[in-house]
Amino acid sequence: MNTLELTVEQCRYIAAVRARSPRAQVVVHPARGGIILEVRQGRRMELARLDASGRVRHDRYVRVAAARRPA
Repeated sequence: MNTLELTVEQCRYIAAVRARSPRAQVVVHPARGGIILEVRQGRRMELARLDASGRVRHDRYVRVAAARRPA
């Protein structure tokens, strides 16, 4: 299993996300060449890619569709 060391900038980004949204669920997913940071709060989801080169690539907010029950 490969390990990835986060840079100080990446750690600060994660800390800022936690401070900005203390009730949000934060999940880290392994990805090729880095990790994907997923932040969910209610129906909002934010994604960011933290890559091995030390960059933080932000994605746009994504609205999570409500689960529909079959009619």
